[in-house]
Amino acid sequence: IISTGGGKSLIFILPIYYTSNGVMIIVTPLVALENDINAQYIKIDIDLYI
Repeated sequence: IISTGGGKSLIFILPIYYTSNGVMIIVTPLVALENDINAQYIKIDIDLYI
């Protein structure tokens, strides 16, 4: 089990980063996780709509 901040979100962030014009829908049960994903997408310049 990987702890918080261990990079588990990369499992669904990297595929969209390496595809052009891709669309990915991510359903998160926690607002904190949603905020973390948003911050990570901003860092790598991917448009995110919540």
